[in-house]
Amino acid sequence: MLNKEYEFIEMKVCEYFNVCIDDLSSAKRKSDIAMARGFVFYILHRIYHVSASRLAIEYKRSVRAVFWHVDKISYLIKQRAYKEMYEQITHLINTNPK
Repeated sequence: MLNKEYEFIEMKVCEYFNVCIDDLSSAKRKSDIAMARGFVFYILHRIYHVSASRLAIEYKRSVRAVFWHVDKISYLIKQRAYKEMYEQITHLINTNPK
């Protein structure tokens, strides 16, 4: 189970994309859910150093799928629109009390 700080990150990313937290672990592949899932994986893995294997277990994914999402977001945030999206999400996370 993820700790409270990580749950807060999930909540803020889901709030940003207007999706349910339960959707992150679901098999749904709608673009908004997949993007939210990708940003959660990216932030937790790259910023908070949560292992890919732990994320895979928590979100019912393969380790390969976790790395795929992290790599995809890494690539996307090099583009201006996605970088702005990432900055807005991290601003939400950093400015709200946990």
